[in-house]
Amino acid sequence: MYSDIFSSKPPTYYVPPTRGVKVMHYTLLASFFLGIVFLAEEIDSLDNTINGLSFFFISVLTGIISGLVFALLVDFLSPVYKLSRDFSKALYLGSVMAFGIMIPPSACFINRYWAASDTKPVHFKISRKDTDSKHSSFFVFVTVDHDDQRFTVPRGYYERMTVGMVTTFYIKHGALSYDFVMRFE
Repeated sequence: MYSDIFSSKPPTYYVPPTRGVKVMHYTLLASFFLGIVFLAEEIDSLDNTINGLSFFFISVLTGIISGLVFALLVDFLSPVYKLSRDFSKALYLGSVMAFGIMIPPSACFINRYWAASDTKPVHFKISRKDTDSKHSSFFVFVTVDHDDQRFTVPRGYYERMTVGMVTTFYIKHGALSYDFVMRFE
């Protein structure tokens, strides 16, 4: 009670959300959930990208930075966000989450959709094989640039391959300079 009476902070007043604030928040929320669906759709393509993990983390970092820049611009240009910290916090959190989830699958889609038209065969030696816990996804690991890379493969391919065997991946050069596997032989 003492801190309520003798607080050094000015009291916060309730500021009702305007129509623009509601539209912004619902748009960011919809973008977040759409991004999750889009990410689930693109995860196999991302998994079969050479250096796909670094591609994913770079695109997540790009999304977070883009979300912060977007939130700063909206916060600077809209006086409603200056009046209420709750609106401002929701804007920053929503922008970072929405952009952080939307950018990676969008980058993967762009990399794959606008890729070079020619495929080139590349030979790799299988270093190990693995499955997920339910045996519904099958993986082979090959060494690419002194690093083991995991690729999701069809069940028939997985059963034919053995560790130490040399296999051929048909690779396309992606639009964002990340090569990805089109098919396995």
